[in-house]
Amino acid sequence: VYYEAMGGWMRIADDMFPNSEFFRPVVMGGDGMNRMLGRYQAFASTSARNVNAVARIPSRDLRKTYLETVSHLETLIRSSILIESAHEYRYYVTCYAAKLGNAPDEDSVWVEKRAIELCEELNTSGDILGLNRTMLLKNVILPVLSTNRKLQHVTAQFNESRVDTQQRVIDTL
Repeated sequence: VYYEAMGGWMRIADDMFPNSEFFRPVVMGGDGMNRMLGRYQAFASTSARNVNAVARIPSRDLRKTYLETVSHLETLIRSSILIESAHEYRYYVTCYAAKLGNAPDEDSVWVEKRAIELCEELNTSGDILGLNRTMLLKNVILPVLSTNRKLQHVTAQFNESRVDTQQRVIDTL
């Protein structure tokens, strides 16, 4: 897909994440929603297997699997924005927050940085793909992130920030 903001092409599906928990040769989800990105990913996976003589073999290293899954989810989130799929965006951003909440101890600093970036991105006014950013942050992302004790101070910070912003809006009325 051509991404005008970057002035170049972006690959939205490939076989580069064989260790990711979200790398599947079939379309994920059975809830009947339109999973365009999932179909592209399944096609890319099966096409790569047909072209390449050597299949990618997933690693048994749990940390590598975790890091690759997080990276893959970041790619899926950006790809869902590019193809304007609100359902998949909400699904993948929720999975991303859950994955950050299940971080191994040795990655806590790295994960905290990513959690803050996610919250800052959603802690702005406006919509993304028709989804209200602040409602998504309040009702989905913060509760998911708060399941990790090490991220509770991050969620508390953004809860307070959100309340302060709401109070300022009320005061101006």
